[in-house]
Amino acid sequence: MASYQIPTRNDTCGVPEPGECGRLGCCGVFSRVGIFAVHWECWSNCNLTCDFCYRTISPRMTSADAVRLIDVVAFAGARQIVFAGGDPSLRRDIGELCRYSKAKGLLIELQTNGNIHSSALLDAVDAVDSLALSIDSGDPDIHDAIRGCPGNFGRCFTLASYALRRGTETRVRSIVTEDTISSMAELAHRLVSCGVRQWDLQELSPVGRGTSTSQIRIPASRIVELARSLSKLFPEIQVRINSALQKKGLYAMIRSDGGLYGTSGDLDEDGYYPVQGNLMTDHVASVATALPFCPRAHAIRYQRPAGVT
Repeated sequence: MASYQIPTRNDTCGVPEPGECGRLGCCGVFSRVGIFAVHWECWSNCNLTCDFCYRTISPRMTSADAVRLIDVVAFAGARQIVFAGGDPSLRRDIGELCRYSKAKGLLIELQTNGNIHSSALLDAVDAVDSLALSIDSGDPDIHDAIRGCPGNFGRCFTLASYALRRGTETRVRSIVTEDTISSMAELAHRLVSCGVRQWDLQELSPVGRGTSTSQIRIPASRIVELARSLSKLFPEIQVRINSALQKKGLYAMIRSDGGLYGTSGDLDEDGYYPVQGNLMTDHVASVATALPFCPRAHAIRYQRPAGVT
């Protein structure tokens, strides 16, 4: 895909304390436009090879710049930051960044493929409010084939067990496709046995690599039927649906270089949503107010008690 060039202007409002930005409209602008949570693709590289990946590719930040981005997010009034990727486990400073975010008063979710259990990742798991793992099938062989990594299924459950023992709220996200739908009841049984109580069933998003997965994509109506059936069979677990339509306008996404984009509107020629500006170089008020965004959908998803995402 075409790379986004970071602007070179020096009018950033990326400051650690309110009042240092010359434009007062930047302070708290996220909360004013209805952005409660931001998803930061903090490391765009990944150690898995999923064919449906929607991740963006852009230069990664140094630890110092990452701290500055967290300052911007808090300065702009977001309540939650989601560390996503690629995979955050590839950042050696992920634990430090999660703890810094906590010190800034932000709720934190860590989304990971669970393949690396480094000391930095385990430190992050101990610091966050919630952990989200991607497990796509109740059959280990099917899951590992989808993710392109033998043994990933087992490592995900090992990390889930660790997080739950530490008291970290843990949920699982599952892509429902023609390849995985028949094993979802088996996965539900495994999740309940492990102690997971939140489960998101997701429709493939036709973004990025996902634009070429029509052969395995299934309609949202079948996922709704599946969720209803699983909820009756396994009342211990909360089953939610995240369809491609529901994702439209739902997220405020930050690329690894600080570029802000929304999940709405036309895709660019490479199959990605266009970047509206960069939080590291532009005034956050200018970028936030230009974001294609649905405040109502976002509020329904994120105006929840602490730790529930």
